[in-house]
Amino acid sequence: MRAAFENLLGTRVIVESDHPGDESAPLSDAETALVARAVDSRRREFRVGRACAHRALARLGIAGHTIGAHPERDPVWPDGIVGSITHTVDCGGRLRCVAAVAPTRVAAGIGIDAEPSTPLDDDLMALVCRPGEVASGDRDAAKVVFCVKEALYKAIFPLTRRFLEFSDVSTTVSLADGTFTARAVTGAGGPRFPEGRSVHGGVVVLDGLVLASLRLPPGF
Repeated sequence: MRAAFENLLGTRVIVESDHPGDESAPLSDAETALVARAVDSRRREFRVGRACAHRALARLGIAGHTIGAHPERDPVWPDGIVGSITHTVDCGGRLRCVAAVAPTRVAAGIGIDAEPSTPLDDDLMALVCRPGEVASGDRDAAKVVFCVKEALYKAIFPLTRRFLEFSDVSTTVSLADGTFTARAVTGAGGPRFPEGRSVHGGVVVLDGLVLASLRLPPGF
């Protein structure tokens, strides 16, 4: 997954993926406290995700920084840094994690998401997809839209601190080109992501996973 996200995000974004041993990687006391009451699976994915993030920050010369969490659970990055973490389970049942970080001179925001490339549940299609976004009943395309909108939210939310519903955004996806465009169709994103504004990202289906990413330009 690391190479795929590097291709999607470009060379100026630092990407790290899970390594053997990450499940026992050390956390700070503050990081450990964030998942003290979580179930085992959540603690596991949290630890591996933070290990990826710490390696990525180290490549920017930032070591020993506690990656906290806002009340909404998105990571608290060091000043001048933006980033995103994603985790999923691949078709072999293995936990996969990726973290991507960059200085704010490179990106105003980063969003990455990875999902199994299984069809989206029928009862979620109407929630995730706006009319006309995918062909009727195309649950595979709907899963791609879900992944794209999750990546978008991760990039936009740290800037706006405003919750977006799936219906607040309309997407156009081209898997052939590996690209997507997402456009705000309501004012829910506030002045940073107003109605009518579009952003562009990358998406690919690879090894049983859907991978989507978005890098917002500096000054967004």
